[in-house]
Amino acid sequence: YGMRFGGVVEVASDLTAAFSPEGGASMALELCYGFAGFRPGGSPASREAFVRYPGVQVRALEVTGPPETTAVVGVARNLTLQGAGVGEGDLAFWALQADPTPCATLALEAGGPYAGAYGGAFSVSSAAGLATFTALEDTSAGDLELCYLFANETSWARTADVTALVFDVAGDQAFEGLSGDEEAIALSGYGVQEGDEAFFAEGGAAAARRRGLQDEGAAAADECDPAGVLSDLGG
Repeated sequence: YGMRFGGVVEVASDLTAAFSPEGGASMALELCYGFAGFRPGGSPASREAFVRYPGVQVRALEVTGPPETTAVVGVARNLTLQGAGVGEGDLAFWALQADPTPCATLALEAGGPYAGAYGGAFSVSSAAGLATFTALEDTSAGDLELCYLFANETSWARTADVTALVFDVAGDQAFEGLSGDEEAIALSGYGVQEGDEAFFAEGGAAAARRRGLQDEGAAAADECDPAGVLSDLGG
C-alpha cells in the first residue's frame, strides 16, 4: 500500500512513525492508519482496514531541474526549477559534489560556495521556478550539485540530480604582434578544448566611443555577443 509515497511503516515503541515520502504528489498527502487491535468482522488480518485521516497531512516537497547546466565565469545564467513546492522566494546555491559537508553547514561558512564562488545564494524569482546565478570561479575542483531551501522551511535539501559545470578561459593578459602576421596564443582553463572558437573585439572606452559615433540613440551591443546569446542565457 502507498508505495509511491513511502509505503506502509510500523509505529515504533515511542509511538512515532518515520516516513520517507517520495515526490510527485501535486497536493498534500493524507494519513491512512491501520490499528493493530482493530479487526473488522473478526478478521485475523489486522491491517485489512485502513482509516483515512484528512486532518493529518504531509506534503512531499521536491525540486527538479536540468540534469546538467553549463555556465561561464562572470556570465549570468538562467535556471528553471520545477517540483512540488517550488516557488518564488525559495533559495538555492551550488556546492561541490565531492564535498560531503551538509548544505546547512555550507550555508554558514563565510568562505564556502554560499559566499559566491559558484554564484552565492540565489533566489527563485517567479512562480514558474526561474532563478539566475553568476559564478565567479570555474568548476575545475569538481562538478556542482544544488542545495535548496523551500520558503517557510528550515532544512536544506541536497539535489544530486540537478548539477552544473562552470567554464573559464585564460591566456596572455596582453601581447603585441605585427599587423598581418599570425600569432599563436596559449590558452588554458576549465572547459577549453579543441573545436572552441575565438576572436578579438574592441574593448573598453574605444568600443563604446565607436558605437556612440555610429548611433547615439542605439543600445551598446556587445561585439563579443552580437546576437545577444549570452543576454538570452542570463535573462
